[in-house]
Parts: sequence; C-alpha cells; structure tokens
Amino acid sequence: MTKKSFFDEIKDFNRLADCTEKVEIAISRLECPVGITEEKVKMYQDYLFKNAPSVVPQFVDMNKLSVFPLLVKYRTIRKSNILKFTEYARENKKLDILSYLMDVGYKLRTNPKSLDIVPKFV
Repeated sequence: MTKKSFFDEIKDFNRLADCTEKVEIAISRLECPVGITEEKVKMYQDYLFKNAPSVVPQFVDMNKLSVFPLLVKYRTIRKSNILKFTEYARENKKLDILSYLMDVGYKLRTNPKSLDIVPKFV
C-alpha cells in the first residue's frame, strides 16, 4: 500500500487566484525556503516576476510598505514599471510607499547594483 499525499504545494499554489495573499505566500516561501526544492523556488520566483506587478496597486492601497523591499528584491518592481507605481501611489496619497518608490526609482537609475536582486533576473 502506497502512502497517499493529500497536499501538493505546487498544485495548490497554482490553483489560487492572483491576489495579494498569493504574492505574500510566494515571498514568504522564498524568504524562508525551509524544505522546498529548487523547482518550487523557481516556481515562486517566476510567479513573482510574471504576475505580481498586477497586484502591486493593491499593496499600495493597503499601505503595505514592508512588502515592497521584497518585491524589489525579487525583481517585481523594475525600471519599466517604477514610474507607473509611483504615479499610482501619488494619486492615492500613499506617502510612505510613494517616498519608498521614489527612492527605489532613484537607486535603479543611479546605482542598480546597490539593490538586492535575485541573480536569476539580473
């Protein structure tokens, strides 16, 4: 008799709809990769790289500044979309995130190597 697994992390993660919680799950699994395979690390990195920018405005609305350094680290916030997020934060009067995004935009333009970015996407 074979042991049946009722939990498949990859299937369960992919089943979730795109939302801020899914982004936070991916970030937390990458920040503390205890017992996860290289395949899962790659899946979480790919998810953040491809899908997380679409939910960044929700993080701005929730004023979740703590998530933003990790989004920069995992290359979710790039030169191409920093301007869009900065404008969104300005329009929605989220000053904490606006000042953070402006600082990140400045660093991306002047000294991108100072940002902690996963090597895969550099």
